[in-house]
Amino acid sequence: MNRGTAAAVAALALVACLPAGAADWTWNMAFTQWAGSNNADRYYTATPEYCDAKAAEIAAAGYTAVMLSGYHFRLNFLNRGDDVRAITRTIVEACHRHGLRVIEHVDLTIVYYDAYPLAWQHPDWLQLHAADMMTRHRIFCFNNPEFRRFYIDWATGFQRDTGVDAWQMDEISWMGRGYCGCRWCRAKWREQKGRPYPAVEGPGFFERALADAQYREWMHWRGDCLNDFRAEVRDALLAVNPDVRMFNYTTAGQSSPYVWTRGGDYASRVQSVDTIGTELNAVPFDSYPYVAMLLAQRRALSETTGTPAWAKFDITRPSAYFCWAFGRACGHSLWWSLQPANEDPRPQDLLQWPWQMDDETARLDADVGLLLSATTRDLRYDFEYFQEEFDGWLQALLLGNYATRVIIESELTEPGALDRYRLIVLPNCTAISPEQKAALMDYVRAGGRLLLTCEAGTLDADGNPSADPLRAEADVTRPDAKTPTRRAVGEGEVWYLAAKLGPDAYEQSQLPAKYRDGGFIPPDDPEAIARIQAGAATALGDAPRFSVTGAGRGLLSWVYRSERDGRPARAIHLLNCTGRDLQPGDTIAFDHDSPPPTPPLPELTMRLPGAVSEALLASPELPEPVALPVAREGEHSVLVIPAGSFATYGVVWAYD
Repeated sequence: MNRGTAAAVAALALVACLPAGAADWTWNMAFTQWAGSNNADRYYTATPEYCDAKAAEIAAAGYTAVMLSGYHFRLNFLNRGDDVRAITRTIVEACHRHGLRVIEHVDLTIVYYDAYPLAWQHPDWLQLHAADMMTRHRIFCFNNPEFRRFYIDWATGFQRDTGVDAWQMDEISWMGRGYCGCRWCRAKWREQKGRPYPAVEGPGFFERALADAQYREWMHWRGDCLNDFRAEVRDALLAVNPDVRMFNYTTAGQSSPYVWTRGGDYASRVQSVDTIGTELNAVPFDSYPYVAMLLAQRRALSETTGTPAWAKFDITRPSAYFCWAFGRACGHSLWWSLQPANEDPRPQDLLQWPWQMDDETARLDADVGLLLSATTRDLRYDFEYFQEEFDGWLQALLLGNYATRVIIESELTEPGALDRYRLIVLPNCTAISPEQKAALMDYVRAGGRLLLTCEAGTLDADGNPSADPLRAEADVTRPDAKTPTRRAVGEGEVWYLAAKLGPDAYEQSQLPAKYRDGGFIPPDDPEAIARIQAGAATALGDAPRFSVTGAGRGLLSWVYRSERDGRPARAIHLLNCTGRDLQPGDTIAFDHDSPPPTPPLPELTMRLPGAVSEALLASPELPEPVALPVAREGEHSVLVIPAGSFATYGVVWAYD
């Protein structure tokens, strides 16, 4: 038997010893770092005895997978290839014996240090700046066929020799928005578009940026090229192991106008991967409005595409519970970068907590839908134009405990997709196609409520003034109105709010606060948060909707349609962030000895539209779930959660 055949047989044997359900293991997963970080080595984990003991410990703590870092920038370590593969195989064998999956975390694109000789051998692999056609930089070009073959040959060989279950392949990206102008990129463009490459070297091309339709087409095409490459790598790996999974993450918001600078937006990237992730490099308590907003975008995309979502938290031990609760409340699997040795609660008590929601089948049960208009986002780099308007609205609605879901733009024209919402908000979503306008107005005429802000619906999908603007449906006679104006259309209503409130209400990331001069940076105008919440309340009117009252600012809630023990139910996640009380410049002393301040909650009153037959409050802080009394008030069911029922996190299971 030759070496390749032996490796393939061994890889199949590794897969065979795993539990059933290989295709679904990325839902509801929990994984942790095996050892070290990007630049760590793996030699100290090389013995079978060490690996077996470590895998047993990780599995006993409730994890389902490990992220295998070390030798991250793999081009620097190609001369150690045999050793790295042998060590990795030892780790994989031990993990598989204990029912753990293994995710290989690797970068095979960035050139520096010991990888320079490879670049000198293949200078035409390097990405070339499209404007000057001279500057080459440290990431290889994914349109270069020689580099593609090199990458795929290496990855498939590693897969055969090690039997890893998944790949987190980093830096499949462009060096920046000016790359790439190499001959392979130009040839691919001409082949696909049937015309010459854009005149990227011409004066003003990059200055006009997203205002130029040709520039926008080029940026989207660059994102498609990266998807082509990911798909080609994925297909090659699937040929070796049909159950292998591809991970992908980004820290950028889907609403950011810079998402195309180095690659593509997440709605595009998700087409070529199996899971989507968010890498949060600090404890989220400092920045809970920002993190809630970021993960809300991810969860909506996860639901839209049927793709699992996960979030990474770089935790301190006392923060382990809070980070776990944040991920579970947002419907995300968990990557704990550390293995906390907490005793109260223990990791296994959280990761194996029996009252968790099934992320795969749960769906956000939203009263308010907030449109993430990717078309609007991609028209301008100005953050205030769309991103901060959208993010500010989303944060304010989440902080006000409105049951809110982000609407991914592709959902607008899906039959029946809008029927779930009592109110749809278009926060300065200027670019609306005729098909999207028709879908929105059909929703309104059938009884829905639509709230437009600023210049929403005034442009077509190409960014030109619309011949039939959506805003005209609001009968806007007072474009400077400070309060919402209403117009009845069919059975529904169109509302218009002229004020641009999002940028003033938006709270930027505080992650990590210690690296920001001056500490905590509050929103420019906290009163804008209240004005957004008041605008949504006015537009919702008397529509029955979810609410929870009694706590001050900082209690977050998420409502999902789910089921438990075969019974349809709503799972309402409550996360206590009320302990953050900061003034500009303040910082939180948040380290190994200082867990997040989560003071006792007062009595909470929860109102749910529709009937509830039974309600239970579960929390890792309670020995057993507590039954909650249910009362009916008109079209609502009312639940009262006694004061002090939990400190950090609770889930109310409200059965239909």
